Amino acid sequence: MTRELLVVIHAGSGVIGLIVGLAVFPPPETNAGRRRVWGLIYAALLVVLLISLVALIVWDWSGLEMGSRLAFSGLAILAAVMLARIYLAHRLAGGDEPGWERRYVSHVSGSASPSSPHSAPPPQVCGSPSPLPQSSQQARC
Repeated sequence: MTRELLVVIHAGSGVIGLIVGLAVFPPPETNAGRRRVWGLIYAALLVVLLISLVALIVWDWSGLEMGSRLAFSGLAILAAVMLARIYLAHRLAGGDEPGWERRYVSHVSGSASPSSPHSAPPPQVCGSPSPLPQSSQQARC
């Protein structure tokens, strides 16, 4: 009975989290207070999802083969890393520092390296269409 309850908790928090996630991501102009409440609920569901996953792994550990142990342990580590990155991205989004958007996208996209596609605009090739005024484009070439 305990294993089945853990599976229901894990699956239920995942499905409900998916639905609640839709309420968290509307444009920022819409009701910030309500978005904050939904965001806290979403975060709590993610924590329940991770805790129930770890509890299921521990519960089934003795019956799992080595490959399954490695796979489930890897998934739990991945979930913990993703949860940490979400937390760090959320902290950045609440800050007033200039350029927080780029660091936020790096956390969300999973790349914090300077060579991230989000870290710099693509290089401009001379003669190609450019959003810059013609004189600025010529000065760069």
